[in-house]
Amino acid sequence: MLVITLGTIFCMASGPGRSRRRRPNLPPTAVRLDPQAFYNQGDDLVFWGRMPILLLGLALAVLIFLWAREGFGFRGGILVPGAVLF
Repeated sequence: MLVITLGTIFCMASGPGRSRRRRPNLPPTAVRLDPQAFYNQGDDLVFWGRMPILLLGLALAVLIFLWAREGFGFRGGILVPGAVLF
């Protein structure tokens, strides 16, 4: 408590070059912020958050297709990844 009081007294002290007008002691949270600082384009965040999962799923489908094509031919290669993805 003493440190806060001394800091307040020090900040309100008037020295050379300082105005004599009293300024209110505003806490750091009372600073005016630009409203644009709180906009984060939620659609872009969701899109780019889903993109790695989409690419991993696509890579898995290609690997399953290649594996199933060896054992069941081209038709089986198409059918198996379709069943896995849906």
